[in-house]
Amino acid sequence: MNALHTNFKALKEMSILKPGHSASEELRKGFVRKIYTIALILIAFLVPLNQAHAYSSELDEIISAAGLNPLSSEDREMITREIHQTALAMGNSYDEELHRIATESRNAMTAKQKDSARPPRGFFDKNIPAGKAERVGDIFYSSNSTIGIPHGHTAIYVSHYTYVEATTPHVRLVHGYKAEAPKPVYKYYVGWSWQSPNKYKAANFAKTKIGKSYNYFFWNNKTVHANSYNCSQLVWAAYKSTDPNVDLDSDGGPGVYPTDIKDSRWIHLYETRW
Repeated sequence: MNALHTNFKALKEMSILKPGHSASEELRKGFVRKIYTIALILIAFLVPLNQAHAYSSELDEIISAAGLNPLSSEDREMITREIHQTALAMGNSYDEELHRIATESRNAMTAKQKDSARPPRGFFDKNIPAGKAERVGDIFYSSNSTIGIPHGHTAIYVSHYTYVEATTPHVRLVHGYKAEAPKPVYKYYVGWSWQSPNKYKAANFAKTKIGKSYNYFFWNNKTVHANSYNCSQLVWAAYKSTDPNVDLDSDGGPGVYPTDIKDSRWIHLYETRW
């Protein structure tokens, strides 16, 4: 932008822009107006997309919720570009979609646990292993946060002792006693019966996604067969793939959050691990 102003100043100092030149005064003024208009157009196109929204606190919230750095111009541009695309698909303006995503994300992050049991002694030892599941296809929920932003986390067991989770940088297989999650850890079975055959199908689906990259665009993640997943998307997609009627998203909308799954009518709590 400074360079454009410098060039414009230089043009003013050139003889072609000075009174008394062989060109008429009207032509000189018309030329100046054209140059100034072109300069404004160039400035508009040269301002990076992320700078256009540099002072948006809601954009900062969304970037942080995605586990990215609000101070990174690359992260800001990536998230802003995706919000523009989502807004176009939803028929909203950028500002409307930005506010919708930030509000939905904020509500999901501040949602309280249904379980009101009082924590026992030792509760404030922050992390514990998720441990063992009673059956294949069970899921767990924990109150994870990224750089201080609470968002929750969910994963699906593919055996009694191992689960698959989508985390950065990719979907991975984890042993229930070799990784820790913030306590409490809530464990659920899915379906009207703990004997549902969909559990094995869902677990097998999740295993086929190991190694897939992480999906940062959490507000528009309800794609079953995708190239990237975040945690709630993976669990949701695993069961959705078994039966289109099994929708673990409790509140609808284009995004499924960990708290949406925790509040789903399809899941049933059987253990709270402190």
